[in-house]
Amino acid sequence: MRVLVAAADRPVSDVCRDLLIDLGHEPVAAGSAEDARRAVATDCLDGVLLDLTLPGVSGRDFLQLRSIRARSVPVVIISGMATEAEARDCLRLGALDLIGKPISAARLGEALGFLELHVLNARLAAQVRSLDRRRYARVASVFPVRLIAYAGSEWLGMSVDLSPFGIRVRSEASLIEGATVKLHFTPPDGPPSLTVPSVLGRLDSDGQAFNFVTLTRAEFQRMSAIVQALSSRSAAADGRAPVR
Repeated sequence: MRVLVAAADRPVSDVCRDLLIDLGHEPVAAGSAEDARRAVATDCLDGVLLDLTLPGVSGRDFLQLRSIRARSVPVVIISGMATEAEARDCLRLGALDLIGKPISAARLGEALGFLELHVLNARLAAQVRSLDRRRYARVASVFPVRLIAYAGSEWLGMSVDLSPFGIRVRSEASLIEGATVKLHFTPPDGPPSLTVPSVLGRLDSDGQAFNFVTLTRAEFQRMSAIVQALSSRSAAADGRAPVR
């Protein structure tokens, strides 16, 4: 990933830069609000680490920059002084996460891992939108699903249908297309349960259609076998040939 580190505080900038390099990412430094705005407007960025003590720009103003909103660049806020209301405001305006000071390598690494997942999921969502969905069988299947946002919110929902590539869920979660969550559920074949990073591909009248991300080969094979078994059972009940 190419990540902008917008921080005037040298220790903060150094910690972020060093960890990005250690994790194989490319940091881009901005020590002023003007440099940060210019980088967002002209550079090809995958994400931003924004220190709220950066002179000349508030978190609210930065998150509402036209270039940030138009390109949906994910922003992780760093602050040692943000009030709870300010933190909620930043998250409401689209900040991906908020890290407190002093920064720990473990907490920053966790945020960067989520940022990377968000970037990969956004790319996946764009690819999935271009696919012919009719190629992928979905079968009706109802079971509880817990939706876990990376900011900590959780919702309970029920599945509607299932495929080896994703799941449709009905829930009270207020999410937009491209949102990233973890889905925790016990598949129809029983334990063990799965916790699967997923991206919301689309919203429709039937629910929220999530695409699975980073399924292992074994998990994909398991989901494929479940879908095939459900399809065969449904076809037998209806006197039809199963979907393959």
